Amino acid sequence: MAATLLAWAACAQADQLTLVNGDRLTGTIVVKETEFLILQTPHLGELKVRWSEVRRIFSEKEVKVFLSDGTMVRGSLETVTDGTVVIHTGVEPPGAPVPLKQVVFINPAPDVSGEGVQYLGRINLGYSASSGNSKIETLYADIEAIARTRNNRYTAAGKTRRSKDNNRESESNWLAGLKWDHFLTRKWYSYANTNFESDQFKDVRLRSTVGGGTGYQFYETDSTNLALEGGLTYVDTDFIARVDERYPAVRWALKFDHFLFKSRSQFFHTHEAYAAIDKSDSAFVRSQTGLRFPLAYQVTGTLQYNVDWEKNPTPGRVPTDTSVQFTLGYIW
Repeated sequence: MAATLLAWAACAQADQLTLVNGDRLTGTIVVKETEFLILQTPHLGELKVRWSEVRRIFSEKEVKVFLSDGTMVRGSLETVTDGTVVIHTGVEPPGAPVPLKQVVFINPAPDVSGEGVQYLGRINLGYSASSGNSKIETLYADIEAIARTRNNRYTAAGKTRRSKDNNRESESNWLAGLKWDHFLTRKWYSYANTNFESDQFKDVRLRSTVGGGTGYQFYETDSTNLALEGGLTYVDTDFIARVDERYPAVRWALKFDHFLFKSRSQFFHTHEAYAAIDKSDSAFVRSQTGLRFPLAYQVTGTLQYNVDWEKNPTPGRVPTDTSVQFTLGYIW
């Protein structure tokens, strides 16, 4: 009897959803940011329930509700009439029932609600050394920091790689960039970005780019991110040996990452390409493909393959540089 009473009490205190087909789900309401509501259940884990399939909703604890007219209300939820919800704010009598279709967000992230900023980022470091008949040392580092609000996304990123072969420098390059994305809708955004790059073994003393364009965010979720963008860029390259180049270019870029098989291992691929508008022999591409996997807490390991390609390299240089690297990193 005691076990039955405890089970009944736990069920009574849980949040509840009643679906259009009559099914009843119990658990804890986590979030609703898209057309789905996430419900944390004790036995099945997280369930994604399509919002249009919800007929009744009940929450014991206070949640944050954003309505289609732009208002935000804090309170517990209770459905009295199918297809509506009453938000209990502690003021009596409670307000009039609100149609469920007018509920846009429940417990959204700060960047979704527009009330704050979400900070994301990662930093990776890698080092390798060998000794004996050959003595080779390689150091690699990269960082990416993102600040996301409802309508804007700011990104700062950089990377560097340096190698020595028998104490003689054999590789030395770095890349740094800033980017601003302004979301015109939930998916479409305009962007402005600038990059600075140096690679003495490619004969590039300093290459700077500045430009803008538009992009489309196909996915932006905890499990999957996919964005495709394109625009115009001005490229200014200061070479070490050859004549400098300055030209307008078309730029396109893709950024994709996805957590595999409901795990914390993440596949990622990014690339950006530039092609001169007035010079058919001037173009370059940068790409990174790899796998990030958890080690402990927020520490990760990354296995990554990089490709840098120049259509018209300086005489004596090859067009393609590739590298494989393993790094340890921290994410936030």
